[in-house]
Amino acid sequence: MTAARIETEENGRRKTYVLNKDKFSIGRKPQNDLIFNLGDVSREHAIIEAAGEKFVIKDLGSRFGTFVNEKRVEQSALVHGDRVRIGSSPQTQFVFKLGDTTGAKERTTQTSSISAPIVGDLRQVTLLLEGLRAMGSGRVLEEVLAIVLDSAIDLAGAERGFVMLASAKNELEFKLARERGGRTLRAEGIVISHSIPDQVFREGVALVREDLLDASLKGKHDQTLVAGIRAAICVPLRLAMGDVAFPTPADVRTIGVLYVDSSQRAGFISPATRAALEAVADQAALAIQNARLFKEAAEKQRMEQDLLRAAEMQLSLLPARLHTAGPLEVAGNTLPCRSVGGDFFDYFDAAGNLFVFAVADVSGKGMPAALLAAQTQGIFSTRAEVMESPAQVMSQVNRTLSRRATKGFVTMACAVLDGGGKLLTCNAGHNPPLVLRADGKIDVLEEGGLMLGPFENASFGEQATELGPGDSVVIYSDGVTECTDASGEFYGEERVYECLRECQGMTANALLERIFRSVSEFSGDAPQADDITVLVVRYMPVQ
Repeated sequence: MTAARIETEENGRRKTYVLNKDKFSIGRKPQNDLIFNLGDVSREHAIIEAAGEKFVIKDLGSRFGTFVNEKRVEQSALVHGDRVRIGSSPQTQFVFKLGDTTGAKERTTQTSSISAPIVGDLRQVTLLLEGLRAMGSGRVLEEVLAIVLDSAIDLAGAERGFVMLASAKNELEFKLARERGGRTLRAEGIVISHSIPDQVFREGVALVREDLLDASLKGKHDQTLVAGIRAAICVPLRLAMGDVAFPTPADVRTIGVLYVDSSQRAGFISPATRAALEAVADQAALAIQNARLFKEAAEKQRMEQDLLRAAEMQLSLLPARLHTAGPLEVAGNTLPCRSVGGDFFDYFDAAGNLFVFAVADVSGKGMPAALLAAQTQGIFSTRAEVMESPAQVMSQVNRTLSRRATKGFVTMACAVLDGGGKLLTCNAGHNPPLVLRADGKIDVLEEGGLMLGPFENASFGEQATELGPGDSVVIYSDGVTECTDASGEFYGEERVYECLRECQGMTANALLERIFRSVSEFSGDAPQADDITVLVVRYMPVQ
């Protein structure tokens, strides 16, 4: 068998594992040959199999994948120098090598100057922070920062420490200060050096001040010296950007600093202390990022739940999708482009044996449009219950919206139909209502006025027509005509007319579904850019 090995680096120590068996197992389970105890590593994650003179790595159906040279693989032959990552963490990676293994089953080389006692403490802290990052135990950012500070103070033998994180403006902001014994310090009154953390954050390199009384530092840290501070270490909190197994300096971003200091110079500063703090800082940055991501995810989930409740409430304001009463068949539906929309349709029986129906479209998208739509629907239904004419209702709705200084505007097409088939319509800046005659002819009812809201004294006209047996009134929003395909072409009015001519003799529901299907087939995979609403009222008097 060809001599082969894999090399890992774990907590400052380089380890070599000789591949001297047919199947070398990797995963989180203790029985594996190579164990990575992180949450994104499966219990039985992958194996390396000897295949003649070659070695093949196989993923065992893991959730987070196996990557060879940053390419996710199910199975891949390994060549000398391949970089392999198990799961999503840069901590779970190794290099495959062919050649001399010096006959050892496992060779461990220490690559840092950390002393044995500090290595033991560092390993405990690192495992703790890895657990926070992988399992989400420290989901609250303040808890993570407290653990980071207490660990750093204990490792360094410092008296106090603090964490500063970058703001949205990429400026350092004070987050938490702790002292030995795990007590949180109030930010007010704490005397710290600002020049040290600012420099570390700007340059991304650790800074050690072994003695603030050094003559070369005269005048730079006077306030800190007055507070009794003699020595300080500040290390950057660095985070690898993107999913990079072996990040270069260009792939690393400094998200803050970790600072500890002491009133004692002797024994506080050492290469081992600095190396330990830098190792903790690297894990801490991942834990902090994890806490931030969890908070963002929780906030996003709350917003999604709020939007879901808003969508349910908005749907509850709409009348039934299908309705049959006397000579009328009614079918309506709305399809928001977001969780909530700015379109609505409404219909109801009004005084004088009249049937009132309308479709409206509010400017804008999302929650603001949905709120204005709900407000407009309430105003409309109140006014239309006692309507004298559609034009009068539009005037009243327009005046009410104008006096409330509503931001945005509303287009609406309103119609009223009596039992004898007489139809009155008013179009306030909306797509004109259409009448699909039983013989396939289409009438366009354009009479009306301007959009609702911007102009308080706007006037509105109305149009009268007679419906015969089998005639249907169709009102739709501009989400239909302005729907686009993958090339950006609009669905347009002509396609609406073509679609309706194919619907001659259909029930109201069949006609509604045919319009929605036609629009969907036209748009294909193109994203929906606007709310789509259609209302169909078919007149079928008893002969």
